[in-house]
Amino acid sequence: MPRLRIAACCVAALLACLASHTRAAEQEGQRPSLSIRVDPRIELISTIFHLAGNPEYNMCRVPSYESEVQQHFESVQGHPAVTTARRLRAEHGVSFDAPMSLAVHLTDDRSLQLRVPLEPWPATLDQRWQPEDVTDFLEKLRSFVDESDFWGFFDAHEPVHRGAARELESVLADAVDLGWFESFFGEGKRDEFRLVPSLLNGAHNYGPRFPGHAVTEIYCILGVPGQREDGSPAFSRAVIPTIIHEFCHSYANPVADRHAAELEGPAKKLFARVEMQMRRNAYGAWETMMRESLVRASVIRYLATHEGEAAARQQTRQDRDRGFLWIEPLSELFEEYEASRDEYPTLDSFAARIVAFFQEYVEPSKPKPPPTVPPGVVRSLLVSGTLMVLLALAFVVVTRLVWAVPMRWFFAGAAIWIAGVALKAAWAAGPHGSVLAFLENSVPRLGYLIAGSLYVGGLTGIFEIGVTLAAALIWRKLSRTAARAVAVGVGAGAIEAILLGAGGSAGALALMLNTPGMEALSEDLAATGATSALWLIGPAERAIAILCHTGSRVLVLLAVVSGRRSLFWYGFLILTGLDAITGYVHVGGLMESVNLWWLELALLPFALLSVAAVRRCVRGWPRVEEAAEAGVAT
Repeated sequence: MPRLRIAACCVAALLACLASHTRAAEQEGQRPSLSIRVDPRIELISTIFHLAGNPEYNMCRVPSYESEVQQHFESVQGHPAVTTARRLRAEHGVSFDAPMSLAVHLTDDRSLQLRVPLEPWPATLDQRWQPEDVTDFLEKLRSFVDESDFWGFFDAHEPVHRGAARELESVLADAVDLGWFESFFGEGKRDEFRLVPSLLNGAHNYGPRFPGHAVTEIYCILGVPGQREDGSPAFSRAVIPTIIHEFCHSYANPVADRHAAELEGPAKKLFARVEMQMRRNAYGAWETMMRESLVRASVIRYLATHEGEAAARQQTRQDRDRGFLWIEPLSELFEEYEASRDEYPTLDSFAARIVAFFQEYVEPSKPKPPPTVPPGVVRSLLVSGTLMVLLALAFVVVTRLVWAVPMRWFFAGAAIWIAGVALKAAWAAGPHGSVLAFLENSVPRLGYLIAGSLYVGGLTGIFEIGVTLAAALIWRKLSRTAARAVAVGVGAGAIEAILLGAGGSAGALALMLNTPGMEALSEDLAATGATSALWLIGPAERAIAILCHTGSRVLVLLAVVSGRRSLFWYGFLILTGLDAITGYVHVGGLMESVNLWWLELALLPFALLSVAAVRRCVRGWPRVEEAAEAGVAT
């Protein structure tokens, strides 16, 4: 009997071990598969639309590869496939994700046949294609392949392709949780994820899908964001949110499309409000805006789960800056969906709540109560605004007493500032957003922050210092004496401080009196951190700004009177550098996370340089003219 019991225990243990192994194997088999490789279909169609001149396919960030593409395919630049692609873009808007949508519907071999019939029209093939256009384009595409020796070019670059795939694999290192997609969306048990490095696509990324017989192919076509010193493709972990975003399209887009009829009413009204911002992002229709809204809210939930709330907040700020003003409450709604999966097993089953959200957002049934603003923050805003006005007046009074300069030169400086800011505002209402969107889509995140901040700072230099130069050249009396130059600079800085201070004080009073229409200010102040001595931030910044306005204007005016052009550029760089630092904070959406005192410390060197510049310029001003001015002033 003991032997039988021992044998039975051994058999049970063996069976348990086998069962455990079987369960583990089954679980392993259920894990979504991920392939990472350069896809010849993607490269082929990207090459044709690159040659056709589509801007989004001409932002390659691997210059050596782009140069080789141009050199190899130069002889077929006018091929019918290329001219047809150009016509399709002009007539039907076949651009951005539409070419990639067709690419994944072709066989993954050298025959390049359609994988599905066009009748009925495949739901996953972009509707900007027409049946006759697909047939015609594919016929010319195959001709292009033969005449251009595309396969010879593709095979010759296999080492580059393998390097891009290996680089991407090393960066990811299982960092993307593919199981989350089925868990979150409640669909997709037979999905195959395909991550495709796209060498020509630069900053543009796409998320098409193809529903095969056995599995659904979920694509992230990922533009290569940069290269190493040796010219090989380079990636960083910064691409992870983009990968999640593109994979999400395969799940969120069908939900938005299935409920398009219910979403159409509120979505059209919402699109009308933000159409300009949406079009800057190449989202030209309300349907695209809705798909992007669901995708972006989903990505925020992924980041909150896997990267933490700080990463989710940063993504929320970036999406809001791109025009998705509703993204924060929508992501909060998705958080509620996550907590109610027994009631809502799939995102599609939650669609009625999503539709209700957008209806309520567009036409709220009852006024939304303004966010609670701490009373101390409102008082600090009032005190800060008052001190900014008093500080500006103090600069004017002290300058007038020390220099005995007439008030008209202060007014001249104020007028110059107003003219420069008006021109800058006109630019901001025009191409400003498009420039920032282009920079964001053309360079990696860090490059965008640097380029965007320099661009923002450069606008101040171009418009404000440019107007100062123009005024000095037209009205030579402005630069006749050091006293006038200092007054012009102080006047420019003082009027800015007075307007900002008065506006802040008026806003604080309106909040204290519960004045309607202050919701936007309430939201901004509600997000304000408990920075120590908040009331002192504004005056400190204005003191720095007034000194910089004075230094830059004095340098420009002395450049005019002395003919030393280098002085103009010194003045230009002072204001450009000052606004480039603040621009970095705004472009990066860092206002809620940065300590404002560190920001003021970063601006302080420009004020010290301005003081030194004013002292040096005053000593070098023509003494005869200065004496004459003093005589007039008395």
